[in-house]
Amino acid sequence: MDHALSPLLIRIAEALERLAPPAPAPADFSAARLFRHDPETGGFHPAPDYPLSLDSLVGVERQKARFVENLERFAQGLPANHVLLWGVRGTGKSSIAKAAFMAVGGGYEALKLVEV
Repeated sequence: MDHALSPLLIRIAEALERLAPPAPAPADFSAARLFRHDPETGGFHPAPDYPLSLDSLVGVERQKARFVENLERFAQGLPANHVLLWGVRGTGKSSIAKAAFMAVGGGYEALKLVEV
């Protein structure tokens, strides 16, 4: 490399370092059981525990049982399936996921839920 270009390239590299956004702080997953992901910063923010109990969701008994069974298998490190919940807005997809997590997650310290 040409030695005359070296100081210029160093200045450019230093300027790029100053312009780059700071690296996100490492996530502290011991701070909570529920987290929200912030896509702008890439960070994970603790969220309060979900207050709705799984028993409060009525009319979806079979779905709740299958969801909890699958989540418990996942938490125990056993084979488990991915879960796809679909439906129009307001049908309880997030509620069943969070309520099932709160019902199962208390027995597994390492199990965390991240809302994306």
